[in-house]
Amino acid sequence: MKFILMVAALISLIGCSDSNKLSCYNDRLTTYKKEKLYVQLIKSAKKEIPLLNDEHGQNLFKVPSYIDSAMIDDAVFFNQDKNKCLLFILQQTSNKLYLDQVLIIHGSYIKGEWEFMIDRLPAVPTIIYTVRKSGSRDHPIENSFKTLSEKARLFVLTAGTVGNYGCSIDNMYWFGDQNQ
Repeated sequence: MKFILMVAALISLIGCSDSNKLSCYNDRLTTYKKEKLYVQLIKSAKKEIPLLNDEHGQNLFKVPSYIDSAMIDDAVFFNQDKNKCLLFILQQTSNKLYLDQVLIIHGSYIKGEWEFMIDRLPAVPTIIYTVRKSGSRDHPIENSFKTLSEKARLFVLTAGTVGNYGCSIDNMYWFGDQNQ
């Protein structure tokens, strides 16, 4: 009986930890949105990211026919120095497919301007995070952009070596920076 209670308590704590991380990050994002650097970053992202091409030379917003709609999310994850960041392109796929996806974009602040890329090899590869749709495989229901954003945020917050509390990300994992 004690074992069952301990397992239940552990499961409960793990679930709370994820929602606490997301809540912590959302509070941080609210603060970021008031900062000049964030405003400049988002303005630049909305102008530059739609012009990016993937490794095959295809535009990220017009690529494969299986992408029904895409948008740049408002979530931004900065490194400690706020000279590098992660952003998301949320992509809803065709209703014939069972997975939606989030493309993680890397940004670097160089000489007063934000530059964006889909990979920074060799340190950080291209990362596409997939999110299963609800419904049956025959009739999948696409995720809302809000759901895609929340799942991608939690993915970034929990990937690599991170603590159980707070909303810091693993700089080495995401940015390949040993100094950060």
